[in-house]
Amino acid sequence: ISITKRLIQISLGIQCKLYLDSVGIKPVQECLSDKYYYGLDFASALTNSTYTKSAIELANKTDVQLLHI
Repeated sequence: ISITKRLIQISLGIQCKLYLDSVGIKPVQECLSDKYYYGLDFASALTNSTYTKSAIELANKTDVQLLHI
């Protein structure tokens, strides 16, 4: 997790990825495992790029939020 923040008793972890190509499934898996390891309420992946189909499918099934800047 690149950023962890606790706001008003809600914890959020953000995995930041600066990629030229699409972001694959691995960062989503890392978000999910870090969510449980650190006991976070929410986990998100943030990128300047796009996400692969498999990354989107896993995120949808595991409530990992995919963010784009």
